[in-house]
Amino acid sequence: MSDSPTAPASAPREFVVRRRPFKSSYTIWRTSGTPGGYPIPVHYVKIGTRIGRAPELALLDGPYDDAATVAVCHMPAFSLDYKIGFGSPEAPNDMIWEDMVARGAGTEYRMELTLFRSDCAMTTAGGGTGPGEGLSRKRGFVWRRIERGPDKDKDKDKDGKAWGPRGWRMADGESGLVAAFVEHAAKGVCGRLTLEEGRASDLDIVAMITLLALYERRRRS
Repeated sequence: MSDSPTAPASAPREFVVRRRPFKSSYTIWRTSGTPGGYPIPVHYVKIGTRIGRAPELALLDGPYDDAATVAVCHMPAFSLDYKIGFGSPEAPNDMIWEDMVARGAGTEYRMELTLFRSDCAMTTAGGGTGPGEGLSRKRGFVWRRIERGPDKDKDKDKDGKAWGPRGWRMADGESGLVAAFVEHAAKGVCGRLTLEEGRASDLDIVAMITLLALYERRRRS
């Protein structure tokens, strides 16, 4: 995976998700800890269709549409669940597939992965392979829908527009809050994603592809 600009370990990292009108793609921009404080595009996300077996979303390891795919999402028909694949579709036998399962009316989603202790490589929840015995561990994640976000008077962008009150929060049973996404109603901007871990890891990919899966389904509905 490509290296992102790094921030101090204690500092959450912030990203903005953008989608231009009538475009079949998202772009994810790093907005904190960047040189000069300027936003930097870090990921391109292709939006697919329900035609054939192509995924509805494909997260690429770079800001342009010719970068390698690192994660995909399928949205099964007549279901609120998701199929999330990690890896490249060009090497289907090496991909790791996980279910993100809906609870209730689609306001809570759960997924379990096995991560190495460094959180820099993933295996399936059933075991898989790792760099050595005892180095991997299961980690469960939950996305919950939120209808109330940050204080509008304290959380505005450079144009003075407040971030929207709705979004999602991702948590686990170990560290608590892992990521938060607050929707934004401005043209071309979907919202702001905050990752609580100060360093880049494969957990970024988990958070980004699952968050965009949730956002894209709501956009289509």
